[in-house]
Amino acid sequence: VTSIIPTMLQRTYFVLFNLISALGWAYCWFIVVTHLHEFSEPKGAENLWAELRDPLVYTQTMALMEIVHSALGMTKSPVVQTTIQVFSRILLVWGVTLPSQSAQKHWSLYLMALSWATTEIPRYLFYATKQVSKKAPSMLFHLRYSLFYILYPTGISGEVLQIWTSLPSQLTTEWLTLLPTGFPDTCISV
Repeated sequence: VTSIIPTMLQRTYFVLFNLISALGWAYCWFIVVTHLHEFSEPKGAENLWAELRDPLVYTQTMALMEIVHSALGMTKSPVVQTTIQVFSRILLVWGVTLPSQSAQKHWSLYLMALSWATTEIPRYLFYATKQVSKKAPSMLFHLRYSLFYILYPTGISGEVLQIWTSLPSQLTTEWLTLLPTGFPDTCISV
């Protein structure tokens, strides 16, 4: 009985974690889709960001727990790969889009957020389902392992455009004073 309790608690935790993550991404997806009609309007992405900011920041930041799960051996995911994947998005949300008004106003926000959300909803539902039953429904399995063919290029494009759009404002912020003198110039001129 004592060995069953930690397993049951861990399974319950993972079901809840994955369902909450799926719901967070579903809410982000809903926000982006309801703002698609504003896509070509001058303040479209700005209006989107005003509503998407908190749900996106909270939902993506919650993914930091995936690193903890991996580091503690609670999942089979490799720690280094998980850390790189999670931190790349954390960097995009916290280090690119959040501090950059130009990124918040750019249409690539739609592309990035919609690609992320559309990928993550079936991924987290797949993981939640796997905690409850041995086999996930075939449609969920198919979505989990097929959507990336389309969403990987669109997500990467949105991410790169968010970074590119934020560069002018990023290069004028005070955090650059922490870098060695001439650092940006030597990197750009190489």
